[in-house]
Amino acid sequence: MEGAIWDRQPANINTLRLPCDPGVYVFLLCNELKILNGKTFPAGQVLYVGKSKSLCGRMLRQHLSEGGTGSSTFRRSLGALLKSSEMLKAIPRGCEKNRVNITHYRFESEGEARLSAWIAENLEVRTLVVRDDVERGKRESGLIKDCEPLLNLQGWENPLRGYIESLRRECRREAERWENG
Repeated sequence: MEGAIWDRQPANINTLRLPCDPGVYVFLLCNELKILNGKTFPAGQVLYVGKSKSLCGRMLRQHLSEGGTGSSTFRRSLGALLKSSEMLKAIPRGCEKNRVNITHYRFESEGEARLSAWIAENLEVRTLVVRDDVERGKRESGLIKDCEPLLNLQGWENPLRGYIESLRRECRREAERWENG
């Protein structure tokens, strides 16, 4: 992440000021993270790298908003990791229990609020405006290879990929069993 001017802010939807330009973004831990399998990740660890045609739209509507889990791989993976500690219950994304709504599960409203609060307290986001599509893709790929982010399951040999995928499968199973009412 050297050689460019990155905007660095806490990942708090209430205070975050983002450009609506295209670019790349990085979520980093502000505090140590311990996960179920006993692994510990230090403050400063990169959790996720992504790119967007609109940094403000992607962050504010999906990654940081309560209820955004159904449209955010980042939130689904993070929520799966924090499911026990934050008491998250997976439900279908929409009203119908179809394959898409179960695969793109979200959490019950109270759980979405707890997940958003955890993000605001424990993560910071760095953004870099990159207007060119090709350059944006190269930056994202390069950052994934260099930083080896825990929640990016593609683009590098993530040793936790199978573990995170199994946690997400359990969330999908829970969403499939969910009964409204």
